[in-house]
Parts: sequence; C-alpha cells; structure tokens
Amino acid sequence: LIKNVSNLPVKIKSVIGDCGCLVLRWPQNPIKVNAVDTIYGSIKILEATSFRKTIMIHTNSRKGFYLVRIYGNGIVN
Repeated sequence: LIKNVSNLPVKIKSVIGDCGCLVLRWPQNPIKVNAVDTIYGSIKILEATSFRKTIMIHTNSRKGFYLVRIYGNGIVN
C-alpha cells in the first residue's frame, strides 16, 4: 500500500524493479491527498531460495523517486 501524505495529488510515473523477474502494476490516476492506493507486484521464482529485490517508484513529488526493498523466501510449486 502507498499513502499520499503530501498536500498535493501524487502521480506515479513509473515503477521499476531491479530485475526482469518482477512484474509490477501501479495506479494510473493521481493519488489524492491522504488517500491510499496499491502497487501490485509478483516475482517469478525458479528455485526455493531467499530473495532481496529493490523497486524504484518515480513520482511527480519534489523528491522524485522512492526506493522500496522487499525480502522473502521463494517457494516453488
């Protein structure tokens, strides 16, 4: 989940993962002030192992981008 805590609507311009194994989807409309929206993601896991991925979120905010790190353990079905 992502919450807009600024005093202006925030537009997510792009969401980029650090590898081709990430599939990401984000809201296309601006996020209103104090509103919450969702960035969806999935990881293509080929073997049961731990992972650490970085996602860069580009926005129209003053800072411009934010880094999110996700950690986990992959399970192969």
